[in-house]
Amino acid sequence: MATAETALDRMIAALEAIAADTDDEDTRTRARKVIDGLSSAARLICLSVATTMATGQLPGQ
Repeated sequence: MATAETALDRMIAALEAIAADTDDEDTRTRARKVIDGLSSAARLICLSVATTMATGQLPGQ
């Protein structure tokens, strides 16, 4: 079972692959911006949301 941190690390790795493999500058730029956001303070928020989802505590599930 993946932890929230592992899931987030995988998401960042997938975005890095997208940025590296595309010829489209707009896609590359957008992927890099998302990576930057996920790697900063937003990382804590994402981990919290992922943990909530993983434990079934997200409202509406």
